[in-house]
Amino acid sequence: MEKNINDLYKLLMRVGFLAADCASTPVAEKLFQAVLLVKPSSEAPLIGLAYNAILAGRFDEAIQLLKEKALKLNPESSSAKVYLGLALGCKGEKEASNTILAEVASQSEDTSTANFAKLIPQFLGTAAAA
Repeated sequence: MEKNINDLYKLLMRVGFLAADCASTPVAEKLFQAVLLVKPSSEAPLIGLAYNAILAGRFDEAIQLLKEKALKLNPESSSAKVYLGLALGCKGEKEASNTILAEVASQSEDTSTANFAKLIPQFLGTAAAA
């Protein structure tokens, strides 16, 4: 039973990110909110909500979700930090964004997250000149 719930949780998260990527922000928000109801102790649905807010141009909302909720639940979450760096960069806070992303890139044990942290400044055009 637990495996089925975890599989459903992962599926809802994937569909939520797909919905956000396809600019279906109301659908994505409902999916992430549903996951949050089932897994209130997980930062993952909060990260999804923040990503959805970033894509909708609501950077302050994303930053608040990540700082005040996701990172409160799990202060060591590399994923939450990466999305915080993304939101800050999108908002134009280059220095804060690059500081967070450099920390994640150098300290994360998850290579996918570390690589994502390295790519964001290049994508945003905020990378330090070589």
